[in-house]
Amino acid sequence: MKVIFFGMGSIGWRHYRIMQKLYPDFHYYAYKRERYENSPLASIYSWDEVESINADLAFICNPTDKHLDFALECAKRKINLFIEKPLSNSLEKVKELMYYVNLNRLHVLVGYNLRFHPIIEKIKGYIDSTNDHVIRFSAYCGSYLPDWRNNDYKNSYSAKRAQGGGVVLDLSHEIDYCRWIWGNPEKVIGCYGKYSELEIETEDNLEVILQYRGKVGVIHLDYYRLYPRREVEVLTDQAVLFGDLINGIFSIKTRQSDTTEHVRIYPDLTYEKQLTHLVGLLEGNSEPRCSLEDSVETMQLLMKIKGDLL
Repeated sequence: MKVIFFGMGSIGWRHYRIMQKLYPDFHYYAYKRERYENSPLASIYSWDEVESINADLAFICNPTDKHLDFALECAKRKINLFIEKPLSNSLEKVKELMYYVNLNRLHVLVGYNLRFHPIIEKIKGYIDSTNDHVIRFSAYCGSYLPDWRNNDYKNSYSAKRAQGGGVVLDLSHEIDYCRWIWGNPEKVIGCYGKYSELEIETEDNLEVILQYRGKVGVIHLDYYRLYPRREVEVLTDQAVLFGDLINGIFSIKTRQSDTTEHVRIYPDLTYEKQLTHLVGLLEGNSEPRCSLEDSVETMQLLMKIKGDLL
């Protein structure tokens, strides 16, 4: 299988490293704007070269505002797609991409890897398999941007509005997995802005309420929490579910029982599961856990939160 990477920043390198470990016999290429040596991947520098290698799969890992431009060029050349989350920073060109994906019968997976997190899978499994009435759910993601954009956070795309930075898009995993588990809300109320002293031009805080018939969801995202926290809690009429995604703790408390499970979590876990799923998708063994159409619905919810879509 021939695989091309567009964008070799931290997430692009991570996907390449894991793919190379899992599938060492694949042929890997990197699309580059400038020529330089000492790269472990074969380098290509033009769309003519892209076409000539007849690639099977493209990883779109460049800044968010460039995702659809590069995905479109690949789809026109009949290349299957892995698009890093979020799909884009706007809904422009989405219909055109969907046209070429359908025309060329391409497989597409969008990189919301928390759908592969064991805690999120357990929560979804519980919700899907019981008759509990969910009353309220909450999700929290807080981290310190300088710690995870340590190559100078002020110049990363997270800090730049035009490139699709800001917590609404950049930290949209929580919004996506809540929509995956509970569907699209009837009403959305979002409040976001920049409140910390971080040297960025994007929002560093989001508070959002998702209102459904019979339940409500609350999500918090931020860039400024000095010590990371990533948790989800679900209140039903029968139980309280709690998940700590960083430390791998999952508990279910009811009137009759109190169980806590410790799940092994390591940094590459969700990515390994996601990329194994991706190759299975290309081989016809599965349906995409996060399809293009599904990610468009997440994008529409993100645009509503930002007030760009009524």
